[in-house]
Amino acid sequence: MIKTKWATVGMGFEPEYFMITRQLVDIEEQLLKLPGIDKWKLAGLDSLWWSRRIEYPWAIITLDIDKNDNILDAGCGFTFFPYYMAHYAGKVTGMDINPEIDDMVAFINKNVYEPVKFNVGDVISTPYPTNTFDKTTCISVIEHIGKTNVEKALIELCRITKTKVVITMDVVINDSERGHMNIYDLSDIGDKMGFDVPDRPASTIVNEFHGDIIAVLCMEISI
Repeated sequence: MIKTKWATVGMGFEPEYFMITRQLVDIEEQLLKLPGIDKWKLAGLDSLWWSRRIEYPWAIITLDIDKNDNILDAGCGFTFFPYYMAHYAGKVTGMDINPEIDDMVAFINKNVYEPVKFNVGDVISTPYPTNTFDKTTCISVIEHIGKTNVEKALIELCRITKTKVVITMDVVINDSERGHMNIYDLSDIGDKMGFDVPDRPASTIVNEFHGDIIAVLCMEISI
């Protein structure tokens, strides 16, 4: 049985958030200096834009990473986040549906002390056996896979994880039909799976993005 709870997330002004964000920026700056990394900048290498400065620190704090942890970053994309976690965990794997990320990870792994693994995979049907990972992160992925796949993804991520899954979603809370999943769709899924989603959660950070009112929702699932 899975137990979910929504996080209370500040605006990123807490000292712990600042410290983690600074560390993330340092790692990003170091890796961006690698000769040849420009190829993946053009491919869409993700930077620490506004929501990531909330989501990544929250995920790190909530995971409570142990040096023996085996961690999956599901839907990792072209980001450096797995390399940050690799500083603290025993083993980190990135998984994404985009096979081009494999080349980037292989390139970076030749130049860092804490390499990560990469596998091609879909969050609704991963290539891993049950209980492969101690903990799993899934940052700003769920809202992009379509309402019908969200339940499948949550069940799948819990299947391959032993103790904790942390998920962030940038969800539209106005009536826009564009872009991210609407919070009303997420509420329907929550009703089906047995967790509540308030109409406008007090625990969210809200921002306007391309005309949509976006809430950063952070969910911790204990297994």
